Amino acid sequence: MTRQTTLFARVGRRIALGSIPLVALLVLPALALAQDTPTGEPYRSVAGLDSRQVVWVVAQLHLLFGAFVLGVPIFAVILEVVGTRNHDPRYDRLARECTRLLSAAFATTASLGGLLAFVLFGLYPGVMQHIANAMHGTFYLYGLVFFVEIAAMYSYQYSWARMTSLEPCRPRLAKLLRIPSWLLGAAFVSLTFYLFLWNGVVALASMGPSIEEIAAGAAPTRPLPELYRIFPWVMIAFLLVYAIYSWASSRKSLHIYVGVVLNMAGITIMVIANSWGTFMMSPTGTTHAGVYVGDTWGAVSNYLWRPLNLHRLMGNIAYGGFVIGAYAAVRFLTTKNREDRAYYDWMGYVGNFIGISGLLLIPFAGYYLGRELYSFSPVMGNDAMGGFLSWNFVVQAVLIGVLFVGANFYLWSGMERIEGAERYRPYVKFILLALALSFFVWVIPHNLPLSPEEAARMGTQYHPLLKYLGLMPAKNAAVNFIILSTYWSFMLYRRANKGEVAGLRDAGLGRFIVPAVMLLTSAAVAIWAWVIFGLDPSDLSLDQSVTWIFHFHAWLLVGQIVVQILAVVLAFRERGKLGQAVLLAYTAIVVVVVFGASGFYVLKVANPFLRHLAVSQVLMVLTAMILVTAIDLALFRGARTVGRIRWGAIGARPQYALVLLCVTVVLTMGLMGYIHSGVRQDWHFYGVIRDVSPTAQNPGLDEVGYVVAFITIVYLSMLSFVFWLANLGYSSGGAEGPALAAVGGAAPSGELQGTTPESEEPDEPDEQEHEHQRDEHEDDDEPEEEPDQDEADDEKPNDDEKPNDDEKPNDDEEPAP
Repeated sequence: MTRQTTLFARVGRRIALGSIPLVALLVLPALALAQDTPTGEPYRSVAGLDSRQVVWVVAQLHLLFGAFVLGVPIFAVILEVVGTRNHDPRYDRLARECTRLLSAAFATTASLGGLLAFVLFGLYPGVMQHIANAMHGTFYLYGLVFFVEIAAMYSYQYSWARMTSLEPCRPRLAKLLRIPSWLLGAAFVSLTFYLFLWNGVVALASMGPSIEEIAAGAAPTRPLPELYRIFPWVMIAFLLVYAIYSWASSRKSLHIYVGVVLNMAGITIMVIANSWGTFMMSPTGTTHAGVYVGDTWGAVSNYLWRPLNLHRLMGNIAYGGFVIGAYAAVRFLTTKNREDRAYYDWMGYVGNFIGISGLLLIPFAGYYLGRELYSFSPVMGNDAMGGFLSWNFVVQAVLIGVLFVGANFYLWSGMERIEGAERYRPYVKFILLALALSFFVWVIPHNLPLSPEEAARMGTQYHPLLKYLGLMPAKNAAVNFIILSTYWSFMLYRRANKGEVAGLRDAGLGRFIVPAVMLLTSAAVAIWAWVIFGLDPSDLSLDQSVTWIFHFHAWLLVGQIVVQILAVVLAFRERGKLGQAVLLAYTAIVVVVVFGASGFYVLKVANPFLRHLAVSQVLMVLTAMILVTAIDLALFRGARTVGRIRWGAIGARPQYALVLLCVTVVLTMGLMGYIHSGVRQDWHFYGVIRDVSPTAQNPGLDEVGYVVAFITIVYLSMLSFVFWLANLGYSSGGAEGPALAAVGGAAPSGELQGTTPESEEPDEPDEQEHEHQRDEHEDDDEPEEEPDQDEADDEKPNDDEKPNDDEKPNDDEEPAP
C-alpha cells in the first residue's frame, strides 16, 4: 500500500467518523417540532413516535457501545502485560488491534451519548430536572473524567510504537518503588471493591435516607464514612507512586500505566452513569411530594448502585470478549493468508476465553443484584422474578443457556487443533449431558402458560412434577451445575496437550502461592459458616426449632474447608489431579444434590433462610474454582508437552459459533436493559414520582422481542461499519507497517502456523521458501506430500522468544496468565 493510499484511507476514516455526530444531530429538527402532550404534563413526542421507545432504542445502543468501550481496554491492558512478561508478540499485537477497534468505536459511543442527552432532555424535561436537582454535581465530574478518558485512550493508542522498549530507565529507583507500588495498588483495588462494588457495612452507612426515614424525621444528609474520605488519598498516592515506578522501569511499563489510567477513567464513568439509573430504581432523599432534600452523595450511594456496578462490570467484560471473538471469526473466514488465519484463530480463542471468564461470574453478580433488589423492595423483586417480568427471565434463561452451550461447543471443537486432546474427548458427552439437563431445569417456568381448557383437564395451573423445577432451589442448583460443567470443560481444554505433572514441591513459586490461596478461600468459607452457626432464627422471624437446619448447612461448609486442605495436601504428594477432582466432586454433590434437595425443605419450613443457602452455594462454587485454578496453574506450569497446538487447523463451524455467541450476548444485554428499566413499571422514580404519560404501561413480551431484535440488528450493523472503518489503511495481516513489526506485530511464524483443513483450500506456499525451511529442519518427520502440515511444523520460532532447543515454542501456552 502506497503512502498516498494510506493517507487517503486515514483521511476517509476521519471524515466518516466525524460524520457520525452529524448524522446523530439529524434528529434535532424533529425535536424542535415536538409538542407537549394534551394532558399538560411535561412530556413530549417526536415525529409521532412512542417517546419511551425512542429513549429505549437510543439508550440501549449507547449502552452497548459503552460496554464495548469499557470492556475492551480491561483485557487489552491485561494482554499487554502478559505479552510483556512472556515476551510473546502475539499478545501485544492482539492488544493493539483491540485498541484500534476501541478508538473507532469511541466516537460512535460519544455521539450516541450526546444524542441520548438531547432525547432525554427534549422528551422528558421534568424527569431530567429531578435528576439534575439530585445529582447535578455528578454531571461535572462525568465531563471531567470523560476528558481524562479521551486523553488516556489516544495517548495509549498513538504512543504504542514509541513505548516498546523494555530497557530500564532508572533501575535503582524502579527497584525501590516496586513493593510500595504493589502495596498501594492492592490497597486501592481492595478499597474500590469494598466501597463501590459491595454493600458492606461502610457502604450501607453512606447511603442517603430512604423515603420512610425522611417521613420519620431523619436528617436529609448523612456524614461521609471515614473510608470514603481516605479513598481519594489512597488513589492519588497509588497513581503518583505507580507513575514514577513505571517511568523508572521502562517505556513499556509507562505505556501500561497509561492503559491503567484509561481503565480507571472508564470504570469511573460507568459507576457515575449507573448511579443515575439506580437512583430511579431505588431513590433516596426524596419526599413523597417528589422533592429531593438530600445531598449529591446520598443520591449516588443508593441501595442498588453497588450491585449494578459489579453486575455490569462482569457483563461488559464477557460482552467485550465475545464481540472480539466474533470479529476474529469473521477475519478468519475472510482471509486467505495462512499465517493470518492462524493468528485470528488464536485471537478467537482468546476472545472466547475472556467471554467465558466473565460469563462464569455473571450469575453470581446477577444473584447479588437480585438479592439486593428483594431487600430494597420485596414487591419489586416479586414483580421481576414471579410477576409480569417472569417470562422475560425465561427468555433470558434461554439466551444464557445458548451462551454456555455455544462457548462449550467452541472449546470442544478447538480440541481438534490440539495433538493429544483425543484423551479427553470421551468426557465431552458427559459434560454435554450435564449442560442439557441443567438447561432444561433452568428454563422450566413455575406456572405453565395453559389455556382454561388445558388447566381444567390437568386440574390446576401447575404441573404436578414440573412445578417444583420452576422454584428457586432447583434453579440455583441448575445454574451452579452449569457453571461447574463449563469450568471443567475449560480445564480439560487447557490440559489437552499437557503430560504428567509432578507435585507442588517442584512448582517453584507455586508451592507458596497455592497454600496462600487456600488460606484465603478457606477463610471466606469459614467466615460464612460462622455467620450461619451464629444465626438466630428469631432474627428471621422463625421458630427456634429450625436451628438444626442452620447447623446442618454450616457443617457442610466446614466439610468443604477440610476438602480444600485435602486437595492441597494431595497436590504436594504428587496427586494434584486427584485433589482437584475430589474438591470439585464434593462441591458439585453438596451444592447441586444436597443443597438442591434441602432447598425445597427450607422453602417450606424456613423460607427466609433460603437466601443464606443460596449464598452458601455461590461461595462454595466460587472458592472451589479459585483454588482448583491455582493448583492447576502451579502443576502444569512445567508439565511435559505431548502435542502441538496447530493454530489455524480448525473448521468453519467453530467460527460460526463465535458469531452466534456475539449475537446472543447482544440480545441478552438488550433484554436485560429493558428488565432493569421495566421493573419500575409506571414509575419514573420508584415509589416517588409516577409516569402519567399515555404510554406509561409496560410493553408485552412480543413488543419487547421486536424492539430488542431491532436494536440488535441496528447495533451489529453499526458495529460492523465501525470495524470496517478501523481497518481502513491497514494491511490484511493487521500490521501497521514497520512500527507494528518492531513490537512483534507480525504473527510469530513458529507459533501461529498450523495445518489448514483441506476444505478451506489454502494458498500454496512459495516453493523456494518451503525448500529453505525444509533444509533447516531435516529432522522433521512430517511427510513432504502435506505442505500445510510441513509449514506448520517447520517454521522457525520467532527470534524474540529464543526458546531452548529442548523445548517447544510457546504455541502450546494458554493465552490466559
